[in-house]
Amino acid sequence: MASMILTGDVNLMNVDDPTAPFARVQDEFHAADIVFSNLECCFYDPPRGHAVESEGFYASPPTGEALRSAGIGAVGIANNVNYGAANIAASIARLDEVGVLHTGAGPNLAAARAPAIVARNGLRVGVLQRSSVYWPTDHEASDDAPGIAVEELGETCAAQPSGAGGERGVGVGWRAGARRVHAEGAAVRRTAAEDVRLCVIALKSPAPSPLGESRFV
Repeated sequence: MASMILTGDVNLMNVDDPTAPFARVQDEFHAADIVFSNLECCFYDPPRGHAVESEGFYASPPTGEALRSAGIGAVGIANNVNYGAANIAASIARLDEVGVLHTGAGPNLAAARAPAIVARNGLRVGVLQRSSVYWPTDHEASDDAPGIAVEELGETCAAQPSGAGGERGVGVGWRAGARRVHAEGAAVRRTAAEDVRLCVIALKSPAPSPLGESRFV
């Protein structure tokens, strides 16, 4: 029976030893087919002279090894702390270096909205992430600018038809909020009641269900 673990937020700021954060759960993670986390930081070293009081959830790039060694196969990076072109680019580069798939941000809108497709033990699972909380400037990805993928009004994640290779898609996911709210002078734009929405689609699975077990930890 296939299993998937969704960990929630992972923030690796101020971590010196990459083996420490998941030491107590990594055996369980490695035993699962899929482990997905929301990465609540950027792997980025700010330039010299960066004011400590400036906004930024920065984790030292070497700590990215913690995700790989723990068995986390993919992370979502569509959230309010993945902000800034340089920060996003550096973080994605580090994730690619350690072999952790990612979804929710990228150098342009197409890349930000693309799924992370995790393949293990004959199971292929596509994961999408959108954020409903984001800064009003230089945060949302566009056709030719980096940023994160945000919820669109009326957007849904639902069951997908079979692919050309006979793959069957079964979706479990989100529906965006009924209206967009952007209060004048507010620092953050909110498009729905919850901060992060997640969609999981099994691209290839036995009937009737893609995942025999899904757990939040």
